[in-house]
Amino acid sequence: MRLVLLIILCYFKSSTHAQFSNVFSSFGNSKSQNIEFTIRYPDSWTEEDSDRPHILKRIGFKPNDSSYVMVLLMVEKLKEKVAISDEMQIRRYISSRDYISTFPLVDFTINESNSDIMLDNSNASFIDFNSVMKVLDERHFARDNIYSIVYGGQYLIHIDFKIRALSEFQVNSYFAQFKPVFKQMILSFVLTSKWKN
Repeated sequence: MRLVLLIILCYFKSSTHAQFSNVFSSFGNSKSQNIEFTIRYPDSWTEEDSDRPHILKRIGFKPNDSSYVMVLLMVEKLKEKVAISDEMQIRRYISSRDYISTFPLVDFTINESNSDIMLDNSNASFIDFNSVMKVLDERHFARDNIYSIVYGGQYLIHIDFKIRALSEFQVNSYFAQFKPVFKQMILSFVLTSKWKN
């Protein structure tokens, strides 16, 4: 039992203090709406495609059979193009309780939100929330840190750092361990399209 715990601890330590030489690029991704960005991620994490139309890539790893630590990279087209003067209103909405209440969740608690941050020299929003969802007959617990940018007045770029597990205790334990990794990753984000224009 001690050996198993030691192996698990070593795995987490290597994952939370990992090298970040892997780079995801949205260039050429059919779901990217021709928006180019890059983000670095730990060497021990893997990329997976998603069947969802707005999720470009899911990158992460599974600490065990029922838990996930990941980042979802998304581009979503707005229903209507908005003026630059209205972008703050959208950022306020997507970092609010009203927005999260549109998700298919049993319950949620917002820990922190901010609609006026900067991400790669772009105005952005941030929301951190815990949630409970039902998958078939099981309750799953999650914690999300979502960073969002309104781009070109017609697209939302979301970087969603997500932890999912079968207990709130596990979720919060993993979050404490991986918060520094998430921070390193978001600081590596480059909105390449912005710098090309």
